[in-house]
Amino acid sequence: MGKKLKTGDILQIPLPMNLGFAYARYINLVEQLPNSDLPDLLKVLDYKTKSEEYNFEELENQDYLIAPILVSGLPPTIRKGIWKVLDEKTSVQDYNIPHFSRHEDWVSDDSWYYCVDADSSKKVRTTLERVKHLSPLAADGTGIIEIEIAMTFLIKEGKRVEYYFDLEEYFETVTYEKVKATPPYYSLPKEIRDKAVGAE
Repeated sequence: MGKKLKTGDILQIPLPMNLGFAYARYINLVEQLPNSDLPDLLKVLDYKTKSEEYNFEELENQDYLIAPILVSGLPPTIRKGIWKVLDEKTSVQDYNIPHFSRHEDWVSDDSWYYCVDADSSKKVRTTLERVKHLSPLAADGTGIIEIEIAMTFLIKEGKRVEYYFDLEEYFETVTYEKVKATPPYYSLPKEIRDKAVGAE
């Protein structure tokens, strides 16, 4: 039986294809923002281990790998012990809520917005160029997020993603296209991290 999640917990995430374990900081959005559209937020750390053994002091001080991401299906994944909550408690207090992108015209590339407080009613009109580094205001399921994290690590390490994943499989192809289209979070200037370009 997995532990009950609390804001600030560090999660250990097994990656597919025996690519090791990733780690993420968890935030319960509903505790901070009752009107948020989705409850669970992850900030994935730029830290990976080959086995379940880790250096907590090292991992908690790492930069982030990808933009903060909304996740669905997390409670049952924790309860089943697929993802684990680490026993150690982090001293890093990072509960900042990022902007999220929102696209409302699937026919064209128009109608882009950024959303504040993970709330679709707090949207501001913008352009794709100003929000392409942000995660969308939509939750990815556990099972998909692991693929995105693994692909991002592979690209960062200079490895060929197609050697590890079947890019003819729908979800793996869609995830790969998303990863390629999103500027790496760790490479972004800090002044635009978590915010739409030009936003206050």
